[in-house]
Amino acid sequence: MTTRTAFDFQWISRLGIAAVLFLSHGRCLIIAGLLVFWLYRKPGSTKRNAGWGGLILSARAVSALLGRPVVEIVQEDQILTTVVDLIMNVSAGLWLAFGIFETALVWFDVREGTAWAFWTVVLATLAVLASWASISWQFIRCGVRLGFDLPPVAFIYAAMITPIAAVLGWIGLGHV
Repeated sequence: MTTRTAFDFQWISRLGIAAVLFLSHGRCLIIAGLLVFWLYRKPGSTKRNAGWGGLILSARAVSALLGRPVVEIVQEDQILTTVVDLIMNVSAGLWLAFGIFETALVWFDVREGTAWAFWTVVLATLAVLASWASISWQFIRCGVRLGFDLPPVAFIYAAMITPIAAVLGWIGLGHV
């Protein structure tokens, strides 16, 4: 059995600020996943509120991509709406799972100064950002202008905090 040396974690440190940023991102994902399950899809409901959002990104972006308002698509194409709803439920579960994963990994291992846990969180967050970038690129490729009505706030927040948290954590772990 190996013993670990004591790591003096401080919230007001470079690694501490990185941990706070990733903890808040994990909480955003948990909230986003729960909101999709509860408010947007209302489990067991047979009628979906199409005015609240788009099918993939925002209602405006999806309407521009598909050439007609999301409300019409939802009312006229029940098969497409059902498929998207099922995919959104899976996505909400993945957001929830990733938020729990990120929060637990940061709370239990990054605060202990474990480099592998920190870099796992960074890489996992970059993978999520890459998937949203891929989705956004499909819209851009079709001529849809993207704005601040994009996907869940967790994506926009992650795009802003990940580079900052990665650099702060790297320095905080003593790699500079």
